[in-house]
Amino acid sequence: VSGMLVQYLTKNFTAEVDANNYAVRTYDVDHRLTGLSTGETNVLKFAVIAAIVGMAGNRTTLGKVSWISEPITAPLIFDAPFSVVDSEYRTSVATNLAKLASQLVLLFDSAKWDQKLEELMSPKVGKIYLLVSNAKGNDKSTFKNIIIKNNLYELNRYKCDRDETILTEVQL
Repeated sequence: VSGMLVQYLTKNFTAEVDANNYAVRTYDVDHRLTGLSTGETNVLKFAVIAAIVGMAGNRTTLGKVSWISEPITAPLIFDAPFSVVDSEYRTSVATNLAKLASQLVLLFDSAKWDQKLEELMSPKVGKIYLLVSNAKGNDKSTFKNIIIKNNLYELNRYKCDRDETILTEVQL
């Protein structure tokens, strides 16, 4: 976890886990207990989660009990991981998660997908799916779109046969 903080945060923070209660504490370069900004806190949370997933993926026994059998690989799934992370930390979080999880599923708002994130993630992305909202009735002033690989995709449609959300695969 400290390695991720050193690598991705602009400040020199390290992390330690309290063995008594498993609380993660952060320290500055002088080893003083420090607080974190909202973005830094979220980077720390993702680093801890990814580290746990990474360790769990390499461990198949707990004491004398086999609790997972190889070669099971389960994806790490996050719903809206970038909604609370500013654009400065977005690529750091994505890089960290991609390194530590063998399979990763990210669900997020189209406003969080940008050129920098696309360039970083494209070599690691196996599939992209869009949730497209179909609505009965007339057009509203709200039209949501996303640009992926220089192609514009509509995320909502009006005057449809019924109200529904459909899953659409983007051809890479």
